[in-house]
Amino acid sequence: MSQDDTQLLISNPTQHFTSPEALLQSDSLSREAKIAALKQWDMEVRQLQVATEESMPAASKASLTDVHAALRALGYEPDGSHEGGEKGGHLK
Repeated sequence: MSQDDTQLLISNPTQHFTSPEALLQSDSLSREAKIAALKQWDMEVRQLQVATEESMPAASKASLTDVHAALRALGYEPDGSHEGGEKGGHLK
């Protein structure tokens, strides 16, 4: 897989994987790339939560719990601190 392909998967994981678990199962990404993609997924779920609270139609296939469980499976502990606030922020 090229570096461009990897960056595409990291930058938009919800378009390429059906769930955080499916991302974990991928043989095409390194551990570091999976963590980066899951952090991006975390940010996308938070943005969808904000949109939903503002009465904008939004649907998420995965919850933050799913994303954080996948990160933990990779040995990365999401510490709950987020840049930019509780929702709409992203994992450090």
